[in-house]
Amino acid sequence: MPEVFSHPFGISWRKALVSIPRAVPNFVLHFTNPQGPQPMVFNLPSRKDHLIPVYVFIPPKHAPGRLVKPGAHLKSALRKENHEDEDPGFPVLVDFHGGGFILGSCQEQTPFCAQMCRELNCVVISVDYRLGPYAKYPAANFDAEDVVNAVIDPERYAYRVLRDSINSSLEKAGRSPIALDSTRIAFSGFSSGGNLALNLVLSTKDDPTLHGDWPSPVPWSHEREIPCLLFYPSLDCRLLPHERPRPEGLDPPSGFVERWKIEKELMPTYLPVARRGDPRASPGLADITPADEADRTEYGLHPKAKMFLVLPQFDSLNEQSLVWIDKVRDQNRGGDLLVEEVQGVVHGWTQFPDAWLEEGHRVLKSQVFERARTFLAVWWGITDKQAQSSSGISALKGNTPTNGAPNTEVLQAPPHSENALRPSYNSGRAGNHLNADVDQIFALSKGRGGNVNVNVDELFAKAKQEQLDQQEQQHKEQEEQQREREREKQEEEKEQQQLRDDRDDDGTATKTNTPGEPSKTLTEQE
Repeated sequence: MPEVFSHPFGISWRKALVSIPRAVPNFVLHFTNPQGPQPMVFNLPSRKDHLIPVYVFIPPKHAPGRLVKPGAHLKSALRKENHEDEDPGFPVLVDFHGGGFILGSCQEQTPFCAQMCRELNCVVISVDYRLGPYAKYPAANFDAEDVVNAVIDPERYAYRVLRDSINSSLEKAGRSPIALDSTRIAFSGFSSGGNLALNLVLSTKDDPTLHGDWPSPVPWSHEREIPCLLFYPSLDCRLLPHERPRPEGLDPPSGFVERWKIEKELMPTYLPVARRGDPRASPGLADITPADEADRTEYGLHPKAKMFLVLPQFDSLNEQSLVWIDKVRDQNRGGDLLVEEVQGVVHGWTQFPDAWLEEGHRVLKSQVFERARTFLAVWWGITDKQAQSSSGISALKGNTPTNGAPNTEVLQAPPHSENALRPSYNSGRAGNHLNADVDQIFALSKGRGGNVNVNVDELFAKAKQEQLDQQEQQHKEQEEQQREREREKQEEEKEQQQLRDDRDDDGTATKTNTPGEPSKTLTEQE
């Protein structure tokens, strides 16, 4: 690939190192995801002849939207009667892996995607979006939007390719074709994938990246709610990981990522400093509700967006999320945000293999995924009859407040061991009544988040200034090197001219005699 050789060696070897996990063959998924289903993998056409690899998980032969008991094995689910003709199509969850836009893959998402597919009976599409350094911002955003368009926009060529590819694979497996319900779509993302998921429900005016408006790929006239699962998302990319404020108790980074400066060297190759403050690069900076009332009908957070936010205790992204929670609340969308703060766990713990986790953390992972599943079921409109096999969903739907926010009390689970989920809380003002946890978290956001945001502004300005200073210094060094080369060239030309002059002087001072006769000076000849 030509792009492999288009970067300095220091960038290329680091990229090669973090890309090693992507070389793992897909048959390994049978071990990491023994319950199934296993994904079908194919490419979707995108803009400028680009192809986007996607991992697509197809549910067992159940009626679309019908829930199966959590933990049910795929083989037992397949023995159920096929009711695919009872519903216009399967809901679709579009998922995005994490990795700071420089690493990560759909393979690490397989257990989560398969669980959502298996237990919700929905189609899950995991997107293998482009990464740095070979791609530049906003390539990942474009890939995310193009996959969403393939799901919901029948005018797109990829819309037909997606469905034909799915049904062709099903036909080879001896299964009947399926339909996709483009009205029931949801997004999920982990870390940088959460950045992409949130971006999909934002519309920005006069966006500095495109130098024009940048609308959400989902029309504002979309008829159903759009659930968004945001697992420890990257909402403010102005600071690199080593520059962010760290929560108390979070150990300094270690290991090869820190030792070999993987993030410090690679992340700027995808997102340069000058673009980090753009609202699409840092969606936490985008308007939730525009100040100008005339803009509220087409810009800001999508009116149908419903968000589920998961925050691990030990995560340097937490502070920016607290600032964003406060922003969502202050801009009158708190009723559409549900937050889970998880004690005792680190960034990315949900994607670690269960064998790597201690028992308490495995339980927390299971609880969070169950609540995410419940959140999707509620907003996708699972009926009470369909929900009988899933504890809590009927009650959750029955207790949904009038402001459209799920009742968070139903989502609570009893603490397990010392590492427990804090009580769930709703960040909205349902009837202007907030529980104590909400008041505490927003007090924390006000007290710490404001200061953190000021620090981010200062640090970001400092980082930009350092980059400008570095560029200026490099320019000065280049100019000095150029002047030195010119001086050396002048000296060399001067020496050569002196040699020529010396040879000319020797030629005029010596007369050549006939062969065999000794040379004589002009004085001797005279």
